[in-house]
Amino acid sequence: MPFASNKIITNYPIKAGKTIWLEPYQWSGMTITTVTAPIYDDKKQLLGVSGLDINITALSDRLKTPQSWGNSYFAILSQEGNLLAYPPQPEKAKALATYQDIPNLNKVWQQINEERVGIIVLEGSYWAYQRVEGTNWLMLAAVPQSVVLG
Repeated sequence: MPFASNKIITNYPIKAGKTIWLEPYQWSGMTITTVTAPIYDDKKQLLGVSGLDINITALSDRLKTPQSWGNSYFAILSQEGNLLAYPPQPEKAKALATYQDIPNLNKVWQQINEERVGIIVLEGSYWAYQRVEGTNWLMLAAVPQSVVLG
């Protein structure tokens, strides 16, 4: 989607009556998402819709893992399972690969379902996860058990 259409930007948040985050899309070599929100006056009358494009590629570039964590990393997935940030292979996030393209993420995704927060032990790693409020994105931290247990 080169640009989110005006219809999407204005109609979705009005119908929903709340802020809407669009699934990320590619634009000029960057991964972008659009957030839109209806604006109401004191009497709940619609005044308009505000929107903002966010450069997800820049977010991914800033997501760093402490070196003392060894092979640990953070990852962010969209509500639909698109990779937004995946430091082990950043090119996969830039290409909007999905959890299905990463075997361990696929297994974790299947266990998480619609849960908001939790920890999973899978194939020698702890996977801590939490949904990002307002976006329903999924923030993951993968930490090898050897880092935690020594």
